[in-house]
Amino acid sequence: AVAGPRDDVADVLEVRVSRHTPGPWTVNASGLPWVERGDMNIADCDVGEAGEFERIANARLIAAAPDGLMFARYVRDRGSELLDSGRVSGEARSVLEAFVSDAESFVTKAEGES
Repeated sequence: AVAGPRDDVADVLEVRVSRHTPGPWTVNASGLPWVERGDMNIADCDVGEAGEFERIANARLIAAAPDGLMFARYVRDRGSELLDSGRVSGEARSVLEAFVSDAESFVTKAEGES
């Protein structure tokens, strides 16, 4: 079986200390939508002129952020390992290099280091 992002969660958590509220985050759409973790409000999504569907979509995207960050870290770290191993070549190497670069950009942006 191929290892997936959840298989390496413990390794990622040991290496990186998160500066954000840990997930899972959920959407509470009773009334005006917001993102929460248990009883903690993470983000209010009643902003500007957005309609109800757009506010809920924004809340869902925000709620998915911790999983997205974990996945991007996995792609960056595991992809880098594969590239360094020399086991990937040709077009597959070019594609993997692009994935790793995009994942690194995502992580950098999410961690406020850009």
